[in-house]
Amino acid sequence: MLVSGPTALAAPRGVALSRVASAEEMRAVVLEHQPAQDALIFAAAVSDYRVRNPSEHKIKRGDQPTLHLELDSNPDIAAESGLRKKPGQVVVVFAAESRDLLQNAQKKLDAKRADLVVANDITEPGSGFESQQNRVTLLRRPAPGAAPAAPIALPLMDKSAVAGHIVLAVGELLAQAGTTAR
Repeated sequence: MLVSGPTALAAPRGVALSRVASAEEMRAVVLEHQPAQDALIFAAAVSDYRVRNPSEHKIKRGDQPTLHLELDSNPDIAAESGLRKKPGQVVVVFAAESRDLLQNAQKKLDAKRADLVVANDITEPGSGFESQQNRVTLLRRPAPGAAPAAPIALPLMDKSAVAGHIVLAVGELLAQAGTTAR
């Protein structure tokens, strides 16, 4: 199941798609379908905030010399899913960071109760949002009673190859759990 906000991109072949228009809709769909999933991969986060009182019409520049917006916090869908995950279920989050990559990724791993964080430095030239390549570091939650695993720094590679590494890591985590969520 792919849950997506507004985009012109089609779903990959063979993948069920649920399109949503707001963070609240996304939260409802993700939480509804979470129990039947073995893994949840949060590849992109919704905005941290939304406009409290959106205008129904275009606000013209001449109407107001200044404009003040009030913002409300959006739900943290990944964190809520981490709290609700069943034994054996894997939660993966991404950490696009501009500084303190490993420290911030570790904080995200803990705060969202994720099993895997895919961390990338968004300031690195030739990597990230505007590129077909990426350099990521994978951080895993250690098994209960085990020593923390060392981060796995992957070299710069095509994003499809990065996706392959993530899928392999998810498969390893599911195999270690020895169960499926279903």
